[in-house]
Amino acid sequence: RPNVFDGDQTTDVLCKTNKSLARFGDAELVTIGGGDTPFQKYDERLATRLREILQNNNDKLMIGINHWYYFPTLDPNQNELAKNFALFAMPKYRKQLNTLIDFKKQYFDAAFTCIRYEKSKNNDDFFNKIRSVWDSKEVVLVGCHEAQKKYQYNLFDNASKETWVYVPNTNAFSEYDKLLNTLCLYPKDSIIILMAGSTAKVLANDLSLMGYRALDLGHIAKSYDYYMRS
Repeated sequence: RPNVFDGDQTTDVLCKTNKSLARFGDAELVTIGGGDTPFQKYDERLATRLREILQNNNDKLMIGINHWYYFPTLDPNQNELAKNFALFAMPKYRKQLNTLIDFKKQYFDAAFTCIRYEKSKNNDDFFNKIRSVWDSKEVVLVGCHEAQKKYQYNLFDNASKETWVYVPNTNAFSEYDKLLNTLCLYPKDSIIILMAGSTAKVLANDLSLMGYRALDLGHIAKSYDYYMRS
C-alpha cells in the first residue's frame, strides 16, 4: 500500500505548513481513464495534466488520494449503495491508482473534508482548525455562482477580505488559461480556495509553483453550511 496520511494527519499538515493542496478522487480517475463525469467532459489536456501531477515532485503541493481505498473501514450498517461501491467500484479505482502513483511518495487523504454534516466533537474541532488557515487573511474563492447563492453560513467569514472568481458549473477546464491569468492578478499573500472540480487540481499545482498558496477544498463550503444548520 502507498504512504497515505489519514484525515486528521492531513488536516494537521495543512494547518501547520504553508503548502498548497490538490485532491484526487473518483472523478479525476475517470478523466484520466478517458471518461466523462457529470461536471467535466473528457479533455485530453486535462487528463494528461492530472496524470503528471499525481507523480510530480512539487514539494510545495500536498497531493491527496482516498485513504479509504487502501485502509477501508468496515461498517455493517452502511447502506446498499456504499456496500456496492466498496465491493465493485473501489477495487477498480484502487487498481487504476496503483498504476499512476509513486509508492515512495507521501500522499494525503483526499477525503479529509468529506462527511462533515453533523454536529460532533470531531467536526467541531475540524472546522475550528481549518478556519484557522485563513483567519484574518485575504481569500480568493474560486467556484460557481450557483453554489455560492445557496449557502446560508459562510465558512470564510473570518477572513479579512473575501473575493469570488466565478467558474462555469460544468467543463470549467475549457476556461483554464483565462482562470489562471485572472488569479495571477491577486496578491501572493492571498490564499486561493479552489472549489472547481478537476480543474482545481491543475490550478493548485500551477499556482503553487508561482508562489501562491492554493487549496483544493471541493465541497467544504457546502459541508460547513449543512453542519451549521444541523
